[in-house]
Amino acid sequence: GVGLGSAWGQLATLRTSGAWLDESLEIIVKETEDSSFRSSFIDVKERLAGGSSFARALDAQGGAFPEMYCRMVEAGEETGTLDSVMTRLAEYLEARDRVYEKVKTALIYPTLMTLVGVAVLSFLVIFVIPKITTIFEDTDSALPLITVILLGVTSFVRTFWPLIAIGAVVLPIAISRYLKRPGGKAFKDRFIIRIPVLGKTIKK
Repeated sequence: GVGLGSAWGQLATLRTSGAWLDESLEIIVKETEDSSFRSSFIDVKERLAGGSSFARALDAQGGAFPEMYCRMVEAGEETGTLDSVMTRLAEYLEARDRVYEKVKTALIYPTLMTLVGVAVLSFLVIFVIPKITTIFEDTDSALPLITVILLGVTSFVRTFWPLIAIGAVVLPIAISRYLKRPGGKAFKDRFIIRIPVLGKTIKK
């Protein structure tokens, strides 16, 4: 399938080879598997057929294409350098995708360690700490603040664990689905660009 970065690359290649923009978009629509982006490209194609500029057609997609893309395309249309602008956008998107892959790879080990930590902590909360709590309750001595907090957290987790478990499953799914939508992808782009190290890497 064709993602946004590859789609822009193909658009730039088709344009520089002499294909009309609407013909290029038709090819992209056929090859794009992402349903949200496919519908956006279809709408862009229809708006172009209705006399809209490419930049206005992109801008009308409700955040599917970030503001930066639209303004660069607008500048390219006004100066007659649309092909080179699209090529630069494609290079930017491909660089961004490479950074995403590096970040995903770098996060695999920490994610596994986090899951192991959660599993160990859950075991302690469910099986070990309750036994320790019983021992403390049998004594009349004052407990340290950190111990009181730990026992309170343990009691909370044991009481509301069904809700916590549901939230742990539903929240990541909801976030993942949002980030796959055009608006979510645009938000993710803006967020990553603002990260000092990653933002500078992508802009280069």
